[in-house]
Amino acid sequence: MGKIRFRATSKQNFSRWLVIDDVEHWEMAELPIIEEGQDDILYQVQQEDRIDLLANRFYGNAELWWVIAVANNLALLPNDLKPFSTIRIPSNNRVYNKILKQAPKRRDGR
Repeated sequence: MGKIRFRATSKQNFSRWLVIDDVEHWEMAELPIIEEGQDDILYQVQQEDRIDLLANRFYGNAELWWVIAVANNLALLPNDLKPFSTIRIPSNNRVYNKILKQAPKRRDGR
């Protein structure tokens, strides 16, 4: 299999490529723990909200939905948002300058 490259914002960057019994697969991502920060935004979920649309609104990238999910201990499913609950949105600055940089450097070229 050739090299696979993911965007810097992909949660897949926190996974490793494994070969077990000649079967290739990605292991489950070990996503970073996202501690509360002073610059977090507290957001009240609206009825029409979707986690990918919130990521696009706050980060300019819907692919970062997983950051909001991890920060709020949500299962990684968009329908886990509960209307009128308050969730934590890690700051844009922290996401791009700290959280995404925690992804391990790959040695397998993938």
